[in-house]
Amino acid sequence: MSTEQILSSDGVPLEVSLKKAERRNKIRALMLVGPLFLFLLVTYVFPIGDMLFRSVDDRMITSKLPNTFAALEQWDGIDLSLIHISEPTRPY
Repeated sequence: MSTEQILSSDGVPLEVSLKKAERRNKIRALMLVGPLFLFLLVTYVFPIGDMLFRSVDDRMITSKLPNTFAALEQWDGIDLSLIHISEPTRPY
C-alpha cells in the first residue's frame, strides 16, 4: 500500500477537507434545529418548571391566608372536623 495523500481540487489533503465539510454540515444542522429547540424550551419546559415550582411554593398562601395557615399548623392531622380550621376565613 502506498502512503500518498489524496489531495482535493484545491490542494488540501482530502481527509482535512472532508473533516472541514463535516464540521460545517454539523454546525449548519445545529443552526437549523436551534430555533426549534429554543421554541420547545420556552413553550413547554419553562411553563412546566414554573408550575412545578408553584405547586410546592406556599408564599402566596401564607401572605393571603395567614389565619388559615396558622390554624393548619396547629392541626394534629387526626381530627377531621374542619370547623376550627375554616373559622378564621369566614367573612362574617
